[in-house]
Amino acid sequence: VVLRVFRGISIVCFSLHGLAMIFFFVMPIVFACFGNVYFPININAAELKLSKLNNLSLIMFLFSFVLVLNASLLEFGIGVGWTLYPPLSTYSINLSKLSLELILIGLIFNGLASLLSSINFFISLFYMLNVYVMNYLTLLCIAILLCSYMLIASLPVLTCGVISVLMDIMFNTVLLDPAFGGDPIFYQHLFWFFGHPEVYVMILPCFGMLNNLMTVLTAKVVFGASSMNLAVVGITFLGFVVWAHHMYTTGLESDTRAYFTAVTIMISIPTGTKIFNWLCSFYCNYTLFMNVNIFVLFFVFIFTIGGASGIILGNAGLDLLLHDTYYVVAHFHQVLAIATVLAILLYILQFLDNLHFLKIFANANVSNMSFLFTALFTNINLLFMNLLFVGFSVMPRRIPEYSDESCLWNLLASLNSFCVFILVFIYLF
Repeated sequence: VVLRVFRGISIVCFSLHGLAMIFFFVMPIVFACFGNVYFPININAAELKLSKLNNLSLIMFLFSFVLVLNASLLEFGIGVGWTLYPPLSTYSINLSKLSLELILIGLIFNGLASLLSSINFFISLFYMLNVYVMNYLTLLCIAILLCSYMLIASLPVLTCGVISVLMDIMFNTVLLDPAFGGDPIFYQHLFWFFGHPEVYVMILPCFGMLNNLMTVLTAKVVFGASSMNLAVVGITFLGFVVWAHHMYTTGLESDTRAYFTAVTIMISIPTGTKIFNWLCSFYCNYTLFMNVNIFVLFFVFIFTIGGASGIILGNAGLDLLLHDTYYVVAHFHQVLAIATVLAILLYILQFLDNLHFLKIFANANVSNMSFLFTALFTNINLLFMNLLFVGFSVMPRRIPEYSDESCLWNLLASLNSFCVFILVFIYLF
């Protein structure tokens, strides 16, 4: 009985963890927060053009957050995973029908809030459009615009998928129930057509933040700035045509798998371009190990390791073996969770350093954080390297038990994750 309760709690926590980190932490900070702060400055505007629309977006976002948070506390919470795949999420045997309905309604309002913010960014740019603004747009602002484009193009598709699940639950439309001729795989196509551009909505602003940091720290323009802008544009458009590499195990035809394998590997070319540009920017830089420069290299290293594991998963033959293992968990946590959070922490540090009344405080933090960031970097790599090893040993994810052979790796991963939690807590407080 205790084991069954533990299984249920772990599934609910992991489901809420995925939704909260993506829709209510990373994307609001890197896209909405930093976009609202730095985008008007870069286009020489006092504020975004439609400030009331911005306020409405914030209210809808907070409302969606309250709905999702309350849904986790009602009945038995959600235990269907953050992807909300049918038919698991639409079966009448689901013990948390009300909780699931609130989650879906909350996601609809969250999507509307993101859509309004994206429209606001575009209108603000076109209102202030002139030659001066276009010549001096930073990569962060270009990334915000591209993210706005991706959200405007992909959010309606996700909303259609979420509404279809909601209609199956509330009105028994059986759109996605295979027992009555529905197609649950269709929902996966709708979800991942949004899900993969969403990955770049979270990481592209971090690239712009990193460029701004390196420009300040190295006192020179980032090497190959034009090629980096073109790389970001290429990533944006290629990101719309690789969604099915999340679905290799759903019975895709061999030709379809070959296409998505080729395009997935192709998208690594502009990504690798940015990595070489960052490394070349540090070439012959004598302040490499001063201030937060070394922490920028930490970001580049973690993102490179995570991206390399993504190329392996992009191969359809290998993904059939590694799908739903901890190898996938290590990959997207290194690329998204760790890389984005590290970029956010670094940018907050630099932002404090730019405020005159916090100058002394920020400088003291920079000088005292070398050990903290180094320890954080070490524990993060030990944690996810362990997960890469156990994942390559085909240890399945979302299952709280594991074999005796994986006991040591899991113990090390647990210890490292606890150390990471303590170090982040120390950084914040």
